[in-house]
Amino acid sequence: MLAAVPAINPDVTILHAQSADRQGNIALHGIVGAAREAALAAKSLVVTVEELVDNLAPAMNAVLLPHWLVSAVVHCPGGAYPSYAQGHYERDNAFYQHWDAIARDRESFLIWMDRHVLRSVDHRDFLGRLLEDAA
Repeated sequence: MLAAVPAINPDVTILHAQSADRQGNIALHGIVGAAREAALAAKSLVVTVEELVDNLAPAMNAVLLPHWLVSAVVHCPGGAYPSYAQGHYERDNAFYQHWDAIARDRESFLIWMDRHVLRSVDHRDFLGRLLEDAA
């Protein structure tokens, strides 16, 4: 007999997408994984986006999330970095290779978190700190 697995319904799901229109509809492109399911499962949905547009253009294999599902939209260019946002920028593989060593050592991880997350005043500052380290 198969056991029932209860649904996971988070209070908040946070996603990053390519674009949102002025009404709050969201368009996701690329490898979207379970983004749609995560959006539908949550009590609230916050979406950061690369760009705000007047109208969403039709796109093959895109996931469109309607405005009535979205609690908040935040314009955040570079919000998926160091991962990728299809059509905007590629994945930073060098970052992930460097991250492997950081993530394996708790002390290195805590130092990285303090510098890049806890001391960053906003996303632009976070990206700037990453660029400084890459130089």
